[in-house]
Amino acid sequence: MQRFIVINCVQALAQYLYLVLRRKAPNSDEAMEVIQEAVDLTPQGHSDRPAWLNNLGSYLSTKYSLTSEKADLDRAIKVTQEAVDLTPQGHSDRPGRLNNLGIHLSTKYSLTSEKADLDRAIKVTQEAVDLTPQGHSDRPAWLNNLGSHLSTNHLSTKYSLTSEKADLDRAIGVYSQASDSLVVIVTERLRAYKSLLRLFMESEKWEKAFKAGSDAIKLVPALAPRSLPNSDKQRVLMSIVGLASDAAAVAVHLGKLVEAVQLLEQGRGVLVGNLIDIRSVPLELQRKHPDLADRFILLRDCLSLSTPMDQSLLPGLQPSFIEQGEARRQANQEFDLLLQEIRQQPDFRDFLEPPSQKEIQKAALEGPVIYINVSRYRSDALIIKSDSIRSLHLPRLDIDFLVSERAKLYMSKFLDQTLLQGLWDRVTYPVLEALNLQESQVKDFQQRVWWIPTGLLSRFPIQAAGYHLEQPPRSVLDTVVSSFASSLRSISRSRSNPAKSLSKPDRLVLVAMDTTPGFTPLPFARNEAEEVKRICQSANLAVIEQHRKKPVLDALASCKIFHFAGHGCSDPIDPLQSCLLLGDRKEDRLTLANFLGTSTLEQPPFLAYLSACNTSQVENERMIDESLHLVNAFQLAGFQHVIGTLWDVDDKLCADVARIVYKHVLGAEITHESVCLGLHMAIKWCRDQWRGGVLRETDPAITSGRDYGQQSARHTRGFEWVPYIHFGG
Repeated sequence: MQRFIVINCVQALAQYLYLVLRRKAPNSDEAMEVIQEAVDLTPQGHSDRPAWLNNLGSYLSTKYSLTSEKADLDRAIKVTQEAVDLTPQGHSDRPGRLNNLGIHLSTKYSLTSEKADLDRAIKVTQEAVDLTPQGHSDRPAWLNNLGSHLSTNHLSTKYSLTSEKADLDRAIGVYSQASDSLVVIVTERLRAYKSLLRLFMESEKWEKAFKAGSDAIKLVPALAPRSLPNSDKQRVLMSIVGLASDAAAVAVHLGKLVEAVQLLEQGRGVLVGNLIDIRSVPLELQRKHPDLADRFILLRDCLSLSTPMDQSLLPGLQPSFIEQGEARRQANQEFDLLLQEIRQQPDFRDFLEPPSQKEIQKAALEGPVIYINVSRYRSDALIIKSDSIRSLHLPRLDIDFLVSERAKLYMSKFLDQTLLQGLWDRVTYPVLEALNLQESQVKDFQQRVWWIPTGLLSRFPIQAAGYHLEQPPRSVLDTVVSSFASSLRSISRSRSNPAKSLSKPDRLVLVAMDTTPGFTPLPFARNEAEEVKRICQSANLAVIEQHRKKPVLDALASCKIFHFAGHGCSDPIDPLQSCLLLGDRKEDRLTLANFLGTSTLEQPPFLAYLSACNTSQVENERMIDESLHLVNAFQLAGFQHVIGTLWDVDDKLCADVARIVYKHVLGAEITHESVCLGLHMAIKWCRDQWRGGVLRETDPAITSGRDYGQQSARHTRGFEWVPYIHFGG
């Protein structure tokens, strides 16, 4: 009896550590020892032994992914094979263990290129599929894994080895079964559609590729339900990075330009877009048709959530896999019927529909909007004007170029004319030439354009592209006034309220952090704040100075302008933790997550000026399509215009730029154009000072950038004006 009590205790601890490892990968040595002890203590012939061997195999495979130790992978295969051998035919757990064995074998093939490992992976995964009944919610996952073993872009698997059409057709067949399933969670269907999209593109079956991409994007709104924490939404959305751009590339290839824009609008910025939908349309639906709104939220959540692993360990609390699958099938059908019912209501005919061509072109009423779509297959500019949409192929803009330049820009912290000239030649000059703007430099007026870069390109300063040392200079800065956006919807939203003149009750919330414990002093931050304060007071703005998070958040609810001068941080792992450093305590950091958890301000404030480093930067490239940065967070909170930065900025130059911007914005009638024009004038002045020789090679190195902590100076002699950027209508 005592032995079995010990076994049960060890098994419970092992299961707990296993779950922790699956989520966070800590305590790995301890977990390894305890899980191995659970196996050793479980006698041969005991019904629990196969389960523990299977868990040990999964753990060892996870460990291999962290350490790349081949011995761990070999042992994972050995113990999982033993688990399969000990699991009787007809046992409900046998398909899952076969599936795990197939994954381990496929991983080994990717390491060794031994065809026998690949053939064995396909065989055992096919057996897992055959043993799993139709309607079982796990069957589509097994099908996806089988398709992956047969043909994957990232592994030299069966189809790429043999180039046999039968292998390709078989892969397409299993992916099609998985994508059509209504009993599985959305992530598995999306995985199948993504794979179909790539296979059809590689085999140049463009119409089928377009359908696969379109069907995938239709599922994206259900991927991140309201009930899922934002941190979990991030992890889920990492699985679809690049999907919208790939699907849009197919649409452009087929000449379906409206559809290309719609795919980009639906498949990017999902988390923020989901929040906007929750805070706007569903709230209106809740007010006018509360019963429909409640059903909508319930069904959307049902379609997106799977049974948590820790709850699934508790017997008797969960429905069977067949029952879960049937519930999702019914929810799918009910959801489609509900959408039809909602769209029959007045003012809800376009509910959750992509923007129409009319709505797309409406976003370009104030000037062209240029979506620059970067895909592994092709890159194009989608040039949207108020009366037309057209595409421009950009053959010299490719992933390899961006990856190479990104390494120099962000890892070596090196910026020179070569990058800006390359961006001009490959991206901006062809677009401006197509718009007949390359020579339309008018002294008193310059055309406004809005740039919406996608993928890696969003990390680059295309607003500064050009040959700045030529006479006269050829550059974006000398041709157009640039603004940026994460989507067409964000442009329309920022214009939804007219710019209003300032009145006596209007307020500036000012935060100046010239000293932050643990970080480089910023001696010019106080000078900048005093200059901004003086200009704003002369424009009848009341000034409120704060440096603690709660008072700042409270003050934002009724301010006209928010100005921050201090340190900013872009979190390279979790974008939701990107922050402005307020006060002298960790809890005073104003994070992006703080904005995602609050309501949109009822009276839209006019301008947020973030005079800090990295405020429009997304360092985690698996989240690049989500545009989760501080600038976007302030837009989500309701600010019509936001000025931010792509990387670290010079402390002294920040004060000069802010002074010029505010003098222009508040010096005459306030308009939506005044902000971008003010920043344009400030940056052009700085650029011209450099061109005139004011910034000399003998100047001391810049060492007081407003970055996160003590970092080496960026080698940007003369280019300190480059990272400033404007978002807004």
